Amino acid sequence: MQEKTLISFVIPVYNAANFIQETVESILKAHNPEGITYEIICVNDKSSDGSENILNTLAATYPNVRAIHREKNGHVAAARNTGIDAATGQWICLVDSDDLVNQNIFKVIAKTVEDDCDIIYYGYDQFIDKPKADALAEPLPSAVYFDETAIRTQQLELLTRRKMVGRTYGYRNLGLIWAKLYRRDFIVANDIRAFEGMKYEEDLSFNFMCLARCKKAKQINWPFLHYRLVPVSFSHGYVADFLDRAAKTVPIYEEIIRRYYPGDKEIEALFPYRVLWELLFSVIRGPAHHACPDSWKVKQETLKSLLHSPLYKDVFSHVDIKQLDFPNMVLAYCVKKQTTVG
Repeated sequence: MQEKTLISFVIPVYNAANFIQETVESILKAHNPEGITYEIICVNDKSSDGSENILNTLAATYPNVRAIHREKNGHVAAARNTGIDAATGQWICLVDSDDLVNQNIFKVIAKTVEDDCDIIYYGYDQFIDKPKADALAEPLPSAVYFDETAIRTQQLELLTRRKMVGRTYGYRNLGLIWAKLYRRDFIVANDIRAFEGMKYEEDLSFNFMCLARCKKAKQINWPFLHYRLVPVSFSHGYVADFLDRAAKTVPIYEEIIRRYYPGDKEIEALFPYRVLWELLFSVIRGPAHHACPDSWKVKQETLKSLLHSPLYKDVFSHVDIKQLDFPNMVLAYCVKKQTTVG
């Protein structure tokens, strides 16, 4: 009888020829004395840079590597869904195509997986050129378990991006889709899928859905993954159509609340904080970004237009910006006063 696959690593790939082989091989070369069974599912989202050939070679060389080639580009959410649908493991681990796993990952997984957990949170570190030395698998930090109250706090923090009373996990890390294990049966039973068509925050919205159904989770603050910082990536750079992208994101959160948090008055009351976050993010990635090529006058006009748009015009009357952490509070104040660009 064939042994069941424990872990499905799902890697969406789009024009990642410079990194994808190193990413896949970081998993393949990881120490695995426990003999954990795993598969690596690479989903090529219609790349045009040679990624397809690299994936085909990896799949032909290693029997536990699978290459799936999408017929058209659907962006990262669609690629992740394709990989999740193809996964056979008991746990799903979502990895970006340019990141590297800690070489002691399998030792830690063997010690920390629990069948009654829906999500297991780990830590990560960051690098630009060369990753930090891999942390040892022992001694491990003690696990922190999240009960119903703690999970509720996470729901509110992820929605509002505010620090809530009773917080158990950094709100900036809640939305990250990597450095976590998701129990596949949990994902399937609750019909949790990334919202296709989202061009950013597809990871936050995915976790917001997960937290709506999560009954038990735990955290082990151990650097599971090395996250590659790419300064010119979408996560950090100026995007010309970012205002439009952000505006399309708000209705998706409304749909998630309708489907996964029906009748939840607290969530509904706090939703304006999510709208505020989209406004702030739109400003710092749009007219206030240092790479924005527009003149000062055009930036000011863009900001005024944004603040008077139907989506954002009333947001400041429904939030208390003093509830934000200090950097976001200052930014919100500047946006409100229209003093953030120039």
